[in-house]
Amino acid sequence: MANASTNVTFDEWVKRFDKSSTKTIIELAAASNLMLKTSNVAPGNESDGNTTTVRTSYPTGSWTSAYEGVASEASHTREVFDAAGYLEGYSIIAKRYVHRSPDRKAARMQEEKAFIIGFSEEVEETFFYGDRTLDPKEFTGLDKRYDSTTAETGGQITLAKEAGGTDYTDMWLCMWGAGGVSLFFGMNNTGGLEIDDKGLIPWSLDGGANHQECYVSHYQWNVGLKVEDYRAVSRLANIDVSDIRDGTKANLHEEMVKMWYKIPSTLMSSLRPAIYCNTDVLQALTIEAQGKSNLSLTWGDWEGKPVLSFYGIPIFRTDKITNTNGQIS
Repeated sequence: MANASTNVTFDEWVKRFDKSSTKTIIELAAASNLMLKTSNVAPGNESDGNTTTVRTSYPTGSWTSAYEGVASEASHTREVFDAAGYLEGYSIIAKRYVHRSPDRKAARMQEEKAFIIGFSEEVEETFFYGDRTLDPKEFTGLDKRYDSTTAETGGQITLAKEAGGTDYTDMWLCMWGAGGVSLFFGMNNTGGLEIDDKGLIPWSLDGGANHQECYVSHYQWNVGLKVEDYRAVSRLANIDVSDIRDGTKANLHEEMVKMWYKIPSTLMSSLRPAIYCNTDVLQALTIEAQGKSNLSLTWGDWEGKPVLSFYGIPIFRTDKITNTNGQIS
């Protein structure tokens, strides 16, 4: 697949370019979040987001004879702005709780770890379902970019079921890397979750007049999503959860073939692919993989762990893809 130098995860970015405490924080976040662990990250080109020039048409040339002229042509582009959002919060841990532990550093880190995991899960959920039309502080997720077969991105949507269900879920095939799908951070921001240890501060834990000393940490994550080529994403929508749970929806991998062929071969050869689905879908695919005639679903190795793959593309489970998605048409 693509060269690792052009596909850098948050974890890899911080290891290479950021020597601050962010390194430890983002490692903890990525360890519990496979979307972050497999995503591509890049700096944005604006302080509050990123502007991408998207090519919308290409010159095709003219067939001519020896005495004919050649028509003038030009490619066409348009600019797309993706906003980065600020995810912020304060971790408050009572001094009494920390100091009664025989290992104060470990006690504090245990509480901080829960905070870090919560932030990473929020970013993952926003990656799939973020909607700036409802919350202008978020970034726009995949669901709102690929939500109709009649939109510009509609050609990237495969419908597993045309109609008739009430509980739908999705699979997403993402081509990570420059020119495809990337998470990003605005200019003058750090590529990851930043932590500012404020030390011991008098704090009201109940919001009232009574205070006690607490260890306070400020967390901030500037992050957005850009899709530089909308063909770098393919959505398998309208997967009926009831069908796959009772086994009546067999051969889900056949629908995945259609999803796979939505990605141009040029992007397949230059970017890093990953497939995301929830537990119900992965369980159904695992059962299908047992079929002797199934050659598309195989087991492979990813970072020393067995992972189900589709034509060599790893399939990752995420609990953030819901079973209550609306029907796509």
